[in-house]
Amino acid sequence: MNRSPENDAAAADAFVEDVEISGHIIDSLILPKVLDCISADGGTFRIKTISIGQACNDASYGLVEVRAESSEQLADILGTIADHGAIPTVKQDCHLIAADMNGAFPEGFYSTTNQRTEIRMRGEWMDVAAQEMDCGVVVDKTVVTNAGCDKLHRDLADRGFTPIAAPLDEFVKAGGSAKCLTLRLDGEDSAAWATND
Repeated sequence: MNRSPENDAAAADAFVEDVEISGHIIDSLILPKVLDCISADGGTFRIKTISIGQACNDASYGLVEVRAESSEQLADILGTIADHGAIPTVKQDCHLIAADMNGAFPEGFYSTTNQRTEIRMRGEWMDVAAQEMDCGVVVDKTVVTNAGCDKLHRDLADRGFTPIAAPLDEFVKAGGSAKCLTLRLDGEDSAAWATND
């Protein structure tokens, strides 16, 4: 390969991402932590924009260009600085990962909240339906359920889902259940406790 300053500059440009940091990034030392993480992981940075709040309640803002020698190194750096609130300015689709076994989520999965959530797929933002706390987002039509719920499995199949039965009897042995992982198909008004006086 013929190396030239132009080739080196083009290669360096291939692994660049702008990130934003906002809030109390100066007094809480978040900005220096982010910059230290970039350097410690072998990357370089350039502060493109910075706005520092003037009063105690004023937020600060920074736009930082992050450079790395490879896409893998850039992904590692972005993962590290995300823990400190540095988020890429370029929006990207969510990463879908299949669970490696029935009844378990993949490592590092997104645990939902009970707040409105959207995911970005094929360049479009999509609302997550039937939002629940501490669940996973099902993107295809496969749903993990408790073993022994034949009626639920039939109901899911009737609605176009593929249920996978997972033994959750260990929850019951411990005196609990997986209620926080359930999705009601008929609404809360149909729950047995709602109709009892």
